[in-house]
Amino acid sequence: MTCLCRAKAGAFAYTGNPFTREAITAHSSLTMTCEVPVLLIIFNRPDLTAEVVKALRKVRPRRLFIAADGPRPDFETDAELCRRTREIASNPDWECEVTTLFQKENLGIGRGESTAMSWFFDHVEEGIILEDDCLPSRSFFEFSAYLLDKYRDNQRVASVGGNFFLPQIVQMPQPYYFSKYLQAWGWATWRRTWQHYRFDLSFSPEQEWDRICQENSATQVEAEYWQYVTRALAKGKVDTWDFQLVLICWKEKLLHIAPTKNLVKNIGFRPDATHTVLESPMGRLSVEELDDYRTDVEMQTLPEIDSLTFYVRFLDSLTSPWWLQQALPLDQHLSWARIQYQNLEKAIGGVREIVFQSANADSIEIFQQFESQFNKANHELAASLDRLSESNQRLAQAVQELNQLKQRVNDLVSSARYEPAFRMILLKSVRELHQGLRGFQGLLNLKTEFEESSSCSSSSSSSRIPIVSQSD
Repeated sequence: MTCLCRAKAGAFAYTGNPFTREAITAHSSLTMTCEVPVLLIIFNRPDLTAEVVKALRKVRPRRLFIAADGPRPDFETDAELCRRTREIASNPDWECEVTTLFQKENLGIGRGESTAMSWFFDHVEEGIILEDDCLPSRSFFEFSAYLLDKYRDNQRVASVGGNFFLPQIVQMPQPYYFSKYLQAWGWATWRRTWQHYRFDLSFSPEQEWDRICQENSATQVEAEYWQYVTRALAKGKVDTWDFQLVLICWKEKLLHIAPTKNLVKNIGFRPDATHTVLESPMGRLSVEELDDYRTDVEMQTLPEIDSLTFYVRFLDSLTSPWWLQQALPLDQHLSWARIQYQNLEKAIGGVREIVFQSANADSIEIFQQFESQFNKANHELAASLDRLSESNQRLAQAVQELNQLKQRVNDLVSSARYEPAFRMILLKSVRELHQGLRGFQGLLNLKTEFEESSSCSSSSSSSRIPIVSQSD
């Protein structure tokens, strides 16, 4: 097997894994060099980029590719922030071949990052991909290099990830596993995988993607989530690139490697992010080292782990992301939230079995504390959902009454023999229903006048015009 990452210190020749703690301790002057090409995708956050460059300095990649999207024209500070970020990233203080792709115009996160990766794989056969908010551990690089080499010719394996999103109490006996999910907060892949990629999923019909989502989901809730995702992508409601690769890999029946320790920390949960704007448990995950990964693992997914990953990663913090809200019908939000939580309870029950089967007293105690806090949060959330449900029912009833009233006015407009000016006033009021409270109130005024005027059966059409004129 070709050694993809090597270590050297002067004339000292070291053979074996250069990233083990034993090797680092025994040879404190050891300088490590990563032979795997690295793509660093940056934008306008110089402080985060500096942190990632600092992590890269520890492994000294020989080939560093830097891709940067252009500044947004409607953000005054972007030009300067982008300039500073590019300067930090493109001047490494180690011996390194640097290749850059600096966009002049802003492509957006979806087009920008997918364009960067296409450019990267025009130059290399395989490589590691980091964004400016993905802070890797030292062992992430050797882990990626080893598995890129090990599975290079295995067409079923699509990527090597650096993330493990489950709680540390979930101890797995193996160093990595196979998953149906791509995790792209620090990952590695081959050109052969990226050749499948399409930003636009319209090359297959919506019904085909619905079927693919159904076949690759453990529950109906999960299937509907991904079906909503495909619709959001089709509508342009979400600006991203990675969900497309998840779905395409399902279509091609490909698998992803994931470590059983979290090797990359997302440090970008803050207001200037694009997607990770809100506080999240994902932002509090610690980064770990993983040494004993040189082993064979059975090539099959672990459905229980994938299901739990779905609830803690993709349904982050039990809230629908903003783009999912755009794709999800409003009348399904509350029922969606309830089903999310019910399935999360089931998933945590599965973790409980795993922990108690381990018979590890410390893990059991930690989990019991977690479970107690979860149950308390469960009761609070259930009460909130009940209050929301009650409010939603009242709102639904009001909307129903409003629609009935709108239909009544439409019927009046269609059937009554009023003069043209009077009909135009009614039609204007109906249109205002869609513009908020003013239109609604105006219609109520008309409704009262209609009821009053309808009681005067002897009134002529000419006597009705002044009544409407008063309300106008």
